[in-house]
Amino acid sequence: MNFLRSALQIKNGEGKKILPFFLSFFFLIGSFLFGRTARDTFFLSRFDPAYLPHMMILTAIIMGITIALTSKFLSKIPIVPQIISTFLFTSISFIAMQFLLSDWVYPVLYVWSEVIFTLMTIQFWILTGSSFKAREAKRLFSLIGSGAAIANSIIGFSMSTIINSFGTDILLPATSIFIGLATITSFLSRKYVEIDNRGSGKSIVMKNSTESKSKKLIPSKYLRIMAFTTICAALITALVDFQMKMIVSSNLDEEAMASLFGTMYGAIGIISVMIQFFVTGRFLSRFGVLWGVMMLPLALLIGSASILILPVIFTAILAKASENIFRFTIFDTTKQLLWLPVPIDHKTQAKPFIDGTLKNAAGGIAGLLIIGISFLLSFETHDNIRWLSIPSLGMLILWIILNFKLKKGYVSELTKAIEKRRIDFEELDIDINDRTIVNTIKKTLLQGDDNQKLFALDTMKGLSLTSWKKDLINLFENGSNEIKGKLLIMTSKHSNIISNEMIYPIINNTDELLASRAIISFGIRKNYKVSDELTEFIEHENQIIRAAACASLILMNKNKDNARKTINSMLFDSNEKTKLAALNSVGHISDILSSNGLAKLLNDQSSDVRTHAAKLAEKRKDTNLIIPLIKNLNNSSTLPASRRSLRSFDKNIVSKNLIQIINDKSKSGNALIGPIRAISDYRKNVNPEKLFDSNYENNLDVIKELSDTLIKLAKRLPLDKNTIEKSEKLLINLVSECKLELELIKKFKNDDDAFLITDQLITSLNKKRSIILKLALLSFPDSPIETYLNAINSKESNSQSNVLEILENLLSLEIREHLIPIFDLTQEKKIKNSEELNKSDEIKNWFNLDNSWNVALSLDYFMRKKHSLNEIKWSQISTDFKIKELCSINWKKKESSLKNVSDFPSEKFILDNLSMYSTLEKTIFMKGVDLFKDISGQEVSNIAQIAKEREFSADETIMNHGDNGDSMFIIISGSVKVHIDDKELTTLSKGDCIGEMALLDQEPRSASITTKEETTLLEIYGEDFYDLMASRMDIMQGIVKVLSRRIRKNNQ
Repeated sequence: MNFLRSALQIKNGEGKKILPFFLSFFFLIGSFLFGRTARDTFFLSRFDPAYLPHMMILTAIIMGITIALTSKFLSKIPIVPQIISTFLFTSISFIAMQFLLSDWVYPVLYVWSEVIFTLMTIQFWILTGSSFKAREAKRLFSLIGSGAAIANSIIGFSMSTIINSFGTDILLPATSIFIGLATITSFLSRKYVEIDNRGSGKSIVMKNSTESKSKKLIPSKYLRIMAFTTICAALITALVDFQMKMIVSSNLDEEAMASLFGTMYGAIGIISVMIQFFVTGRFLSRFGVLWGVMMLPLALLIGSASILILPVIFTAILAKASENIFRFTIFDTTKQLLWLPVPIDHKTQAKPFIDGTLKNAAGGIAGLLIIGISFLLSFETHDNIRWLSIPSLGMLILWIILNFKLKKGYVSELTKAIEKRRIDFEELDIDINDRTIVNTIKKTLLQGDDNQKLFALDTMKGLSLTSWKKDLINLFENGSNEIKGKLLIMTSKHSNIISNEMIYPIINNTDELLASRAIISFGIRKNYKVSDELTEFIEHENQIIRAAACASLILMNKNKDNARKTINSMLFDSNEKTKLAALNSVGHISDILSSNGLAKLLNDQSSDVRTHAAKLAEKRKDTNLIIPLIKNLNNSSTLPASRRSLRSFDKNIVSKNLIQIINDKSKSGNALIGPIRAISDYRKNVNPEKLFDSNYENNLDVIKELSDTLIKLAKRLPLDKNTIEKSEKLLINLVSECKLELELIKKFKNDDDAFLITDQLITSLNKKRSIILKLALLSFPDSPIETYLNAINSKESNSQSNVLEILENLLSLEIREHLIPIFDLTQEKKIKNSEELNKSDEIKNWFNLDNSWNVALSLDYFMRKKHSLNEIKWSQISTDFKIKELCSINWKKKESSLKNVSDFPSEKFILDNLSMYSTLEKTIFMKGVDLFKDISGQEVSNIAQIAKEREFSADETIMNHGDNGDSMFIIISGSVKVHIDDKELTTLSKGDCIGEMALLDQEPRSASITTKEETTLLEIYGEDFYDLMASRMDIMQGIVKVLSRRIRKNNQ
């Protein structure tokens, strides 16, 4: 990751900022590609190409009018509303044109697309330029601009396929869709706009500026030079574009033309991606803006000269391709850099005029020039097309000269901008009588890949298969084992499709799953000819084959007693795999596995067995299965299947049983979480007030589940007054706890011995704030609660202020007075200021909690501070490993505080052997690692307990390139080098992770790791880590957050 970030020149935290701009530009250029392909294809094939110059002139006129109007009326509107309104209107316009296509629409489409695409591009770069600072832009604009190259590459190479599949009628709708996506991503980038004074009602221009000066469209020499270079670029590219289109259209038919354009755009895209990602940023950093603006004219110089010498398709495409490649990469990125030092008021006026009006006026001039020359020379032959290169070459020389002046002006403007502090250097119905559908499925079965074939087979479920008999037979004979298995299930009752003779050889296949499906197919078909052979399989060494044979014989009613005896034995065998094999084969047959037997399996030690049994229970109606299913709600592995199965039973009975368990005072903690979560499925059958009769006090996880369930119930039907009142009472209690925790966080702020205590207080505070907000908004359950929370927890003062304003308008005065102070921390006066609060006395109360982590933290703190331990009631203290470990470490010290405690039961708490580092020490260390920083200390301590210390000498190999990734390491001390063979990639030291990605994705090690000095590591084995994540959802969520961040950065 560090290597990639370094290669792309992205600093920490910048990936999230770049993403919406990159996606917006990708979708924008994608829409242009579809739109311009529609424009050129429709015009060149359905209209007269000789009118191209006239279109250039008309485009220039319309562009001038449009830019003038938009500059006047949009300059007072902030850029984000501008983009949203423009993009949405444009998206709708292309859909409208699709319905109106006719001869008069083609020229309209030609002009409209060019005008609106130019305006959209201008608005996008104004948005982007207002969101990045100069030095950020120099590094990052190339990455944002690469969206164009990637769009060109992906859509360009796909264009022929798209048109062959859907026809040209797809082009305009596709344009509309991509603009819609660009609208969404542009909206998401709004929070990064740093400077945008439009629409504020305040004048941007200084009061003493003259009216004439403020109204100038090009108010500086620097902008005038930029305008001249823009005119030169537009004139030359228009001439080259005309040359290319005339040469291509006179040599190729429409189909060949579309194929050539698609290939060209694709090739341009690939080359541009490489340049934009790996060249542009470094090129500009090393050579500066002068060479950045020089590359396009130099490429056009070579291209125009080539057409002059040899006007053929190759040179025409070469000129056009080189123009596109350098324009969409180095040149466009550099050009946006040139606008950075321009004052926002000048930019708002001049940029639309230069990049819009002048650029397209130049296109109009090019059109006039072409028409003028056409009176002297006929462009119906290749030879005369070449002479348009002569004016191009003349203007290219002028352009190159102007670039030197442009670079000088850039430096001057940048200096002034710095001096004036303007900038600062970041989710099927199939009709078998429809031959099209039948043939489509047939084609997929014949030509598709395995995933497509499997999908086609799924669409045929429940249909008559005779229409595809030959295709299915061919697939069965030549398909993969997975496909054969799928066909055996589909045709188990259709011997006319897949015959018994075809199935027979498979019963001895080495693929046990495929063989078992063939065996069961014979049982379903009651093919008695194989019963003797299947009887022999009852003793088969493979459990899956044995179970399938038993199931098949029972279905045939052959050797039934022996088969039943065997399968019953397998169902309740001590071996997990044997039980699962039997369940897969006969679990659905109630004559074999009774409901009582299923209930027994629902209490099995194996979560996999219980999950499979829960799935089978869904098809049973025996209410005796309800309680065993409810018990399985408390395990994260069995909860989804158990919850789905419960929904298939009578809702009144299920809800009644759930409430009884929830209200059972003998149950607490995890035994309540599953039932409380599941009760949200039964809103019409339950009184939410009953949930408050549960034993939820002092268990934050249960309270959190309670608040989540109340929100879900409220979304289905409004909650009654009593429920709201009880929820408010709980809210007030939680607010009081939050106020205390806020004070304690302040008091522990600079206490080095209280790092994990502070972490636990913050974790508890954040959980409680989330719960409090949900309880407060039960009368408004459709509120975007998570969005509110994210805004409140963010560092954006405007977002926080907006949410607090919403809450003040939604909530009653009484609730506001309780709630607002713990969310708006600026109102410290509303929080009880307990200067006399004794933090040690408060932490002492943790000794009385059921949470062993809190107990461990308080015990560790008291030991570190050498506070008295005489008041601890040791008979009530948990014998959790972490607590034993702490006691053992203290006991072995010379000045052990525990040895002075007369009633300390050392036989209960002292361990004989201790690790090099305690769980708390490892927890503190691991909290500093990026992979675990979003996980609470309590959850990290569970990971710490499976982490083993490893010591290595200098120059010792820890892992080799290509090794299986079965563990990860965290460096506690020392350093290591990351290398491939003799090439050293980087050095890692204290606090760095090694091999975490190989552990998570189970891919081979991507490099070798060797110690550079004596090094101590913590090693976490993959199997242990996966088992822990499966049972601890908070750990899973924390890891997912980190991986999501990495993916976002990588996507940049």
